[in-house]
Amino acid sequence: MERKMLRTIGIIAIVLTLLMFLYTMTKAYNQTNYQGSSSTQSQPQAAADQSSAQPQAAQVDAKLFPQQLAGMSLTNAISGPDAIKEVSQLHGSNIEVKTAYVVAYQGSGGLSMNIWFSEAKDEKDAKGLFVAMDSKMPTTQAFQNYKTVTVDGKQFKFVTGMGQEHYYWQTGNRVIWVSIGGKNTAEVLKQVAPLY
Repeated sequence: MERKMLRTIGIIAIVLTLLMFLYTMTKAYNQTNYQGSSSTQSQPQAAADQSSAQPQAAQVDAKLFPQQLAGMSLTNAISGPDAIKEVSQLHGSNIEVKTAYVVAYQGSGGLSMNIWFSEAKDEKDAKGLFVAMDSKMPTTQAFQNYKTVTVDGKQFKFVTGMGQEHYYWQTGNRVIWVSIGGKNTAEVLKQVAPLY
């Protein structure tokens, strides 16, 4: 009974963490768009706002997270301790994450993408992170349609939820979760997955 209660609490914590993160990324994106579209903002102030917003995006590795990807533009990025905290909560594991990035992309026609990228110290720890996260998916209420799909000859775990389609996988010491909003998400994944 106590074990079942702890499991339920753990699932609720993961769902709340995901919802909080999606809210934070959406809010950050909306603030960026609002600042960029304000016609009353002076040019020096707009430049100052842009330069203060860009260091976050500049902290990410451009090979992993290019400015333009799958028809979308990089709009927000978190790295360092804040990103490690975000992805550690996503995994729901006490295994240490060595490096992490949380990145948002936005395109036209409702196309959007969030990437949670983590590196463990070795492949064994990455497998532990992946299994900890994957084992919760079939029972969580935040995600549905849990299954394994093959895209471009590679297998991914797949779920739907929160208006997006989600793909996640492990490769070497990396664990990646990609949330894609819009049409033809598998086509987007074909362009994203080879980076990792």
